[in-house]
Amino acid sequence: MDRKDAETVPIFAMSANAFDDDVARSRAAGMNEHLSKPLSFEKAAAVIAQYVRKNEE
Repeated sequence: MDRKDAETVPIFAMSANAFDDDVARSRAAGMNEHLSKPLSFEKAAAVIAQYVRKNEE
């Protein structure tokens, strides 16, 4: 995108696949994180909080 802040928006992949090569493919596609199903609310909240804190610095 032609916006300054576009590079700071984290993108999370969510998949039923949790193998190492699935996570690697998500990262190679440009995803910041890979969350696998069944999605744990606690895990998702922790990952989101990590990126919120990072953007506040």
